[in-house]
Amino acid sequence: MIAVWRGAFVTFAVFLFAFGVRYYYDLTAMVESPIRGDAVQYCAYAWNLANHGVFSMSRIGSGVPIPDSFRDPGFPVFLALLMKLVPDQDAWYGAVLIAQAILGALTVWLTMVAGKGWLPRPAIVTTGLLLAVWPHAVVMAGYLLSETLFSFLALSALACLAKAAQSDGRVRHLWSLGAGLCFAAAGLTNAVFSPIGPIIAVVLAWKNAPHRKAWVGMLVFALLPILAWQARGMAIPASESAGHRALMNFVQGSWPEYHDAYAPAVAGDLQARVTMKRIDDEYRNMTVDPHGGVATITRRFADSPGKYLAWYGSKPWLLWSWRVRMGQNDVYVFPTHDSPYDTQPVWRAVIALCVALNPLLFVLALSGIVLVFVRPFPAPARVAAFILVFCSAVYTVLQAEPRYAAPLRPFEMLIAVCVVATVVEWIRARRAYSGHFLPTGSQK
Repeated sequence: MIAVWRGAFVTFAVFLFAFGVRYYYDLTAMVESPIRGDAVQYCAYAWNLANHGVFSMSRIGSGVPIPDSFRDPGFPVFLALLMKLVPDQDAWYGAVLIAQAILGALTVWLTMVAGKGWLPRPAIVTTGLLLAVWPHAVVMAGYLLSETLFSFLALSALACLAKAAQSDGRVRHLWSLGAGLCFAAAGLTNAVFSPIGPIIAVVLAWKNAPHRKAWVGMLVFALLPILAWQARGMAIPASESAGHRALMNFVQGSWPEYHDAYAPAVAGDLQARVTMKRIDDEYRNMTVDPHGGVATITRRFADSPGKYLAWYGSKPWLLWSWRVRMGQNDVYVFPTHDSPYDTQPVWRAVIALCVALNPLLFVLALSGIVLVFVRPFPAPARVAAFILVFCSAVYTVLQAEPRYAAPLRPFEMLIAVCVVATVVEWIRARRAYSGHFLPTGSQK
């Protein structure tokens, strides 16, 4: 009992520490014009939801909003709820930052919950502390972007699944239903995640026949909200849709020059603008004439096959690399001033350490994916590894932008720390084995 209370206290202390880091960051860092880029559309959706009850990215004040499904609904609904609770615009922005600081800290806590049962306590705490200070996770909570909410929902799903795996009877059923709902909510916040819950539920129902009823319930709860949203998209008049956005990301992601040309084009560089126009023309061609668009891309690939093989081969690392490519610099998506990661020695030391650790985390996570499927690890470990593989594959096909990897960092850290914990356990076992066979009288 004392050990249980001690573990709960340590976990709660890490949660408070994570919240304190995020809250202090929000107090000190200043985001220049926070409603810009993707945030413009998210806020337009939230405003139209809160004031017209319509999910639409129509410009605020442009008249009756026209419904669409270009963006996923999860984050706009979150913003709209806060608009209802806090009508004043300035106070609303502060409320969003506080709410996201709480969600970020809860994500740290959920990551530790998800690791229970397949990671030793020191490894769980290490993962929590690392995620608590990881700059991408901290900085993202300061923007009006979906990454913080998505990460919270994705880890909620894994934590519920871990609880279901550790429970029996009706409790198992309740946790599995909760996992299904969280997988659906995460999929409605980031469509890349939407197939994951149903796939996992089907595999568990197939492999774990004695508890098939619980996993079928998870499948239903993970699938129905996604299907309902897709039915809504089919019912509204033809408009910008999630399919258009995926196609746009595919075309943009097929160009190695895209990320390098984007910022210079915005700044007025003529050559970069020419490159961006070629990319935009290719996307529009795909929407108007899909067969002709595919033929254009195929010819482009055939003209330089080595270039594009190297490009797609490098994209998994680009996804998990450090610098946000569609951002201002380093880990910042929008211009950010007075960040403690830039101005304060301790915070600067933390970011320097994390920069050094990032390639090692990538290698360890890659090794861990193999490890958890080769050795008999429980379902939550394999689910975490599957999520890493699935999302990395999708973003490799679309856009390999480190911003998109930020909400998936907890999964990467769990799998990477799992490798370290396994190696430590193996070394200890080898030492114990060697000591057991020492000659009598030679043991110390």
